[in-house]
Amino acid sequence: MARTEETILFEASKMPYRVWGEALENSNVHVIDIGEREGVTIESCFFKDGIVSRVLIYSVAPSKIGLDKPSIFIDLYMGNMEVCTHVFKEDMICQIEKIGDDRIEKYYFRQAESYDYKK
Repeated sequence: MARTEETILFEASKMPYRVWGEALENSNVHVIDIGEREGVTIESCFFKDGIVSRVLIYSVAPSKIGLDKPSIFIDLYMGNMEVCTHVFKEDMICQIEKIGDDRIEKYYFRQAESYDYKK
């Protein structure tokens, strides 16, 4: 089966801010539901298949958390339990590796590099 890859660029300065206390569907959060046989890697940290069930990607107004510029937050969930929050202080990339036509195998989250903007 052929392997393909989809790449999504998240630019911190262009993401709308999450509004705390609102329901997820109303609070500018990008939600990815992860299947049982799909792995997740953030930078160099790998979560085995079936550990992560949901990924939330969002930005928060820098003034609310004492930063000088927007950052991107990634929350990883196992069921209803949040197991990890990773903060990207720059733009980030989500690479989705697929096998065949539709079956997703892995999600890779990493800091964006200069070559990512040339696509």
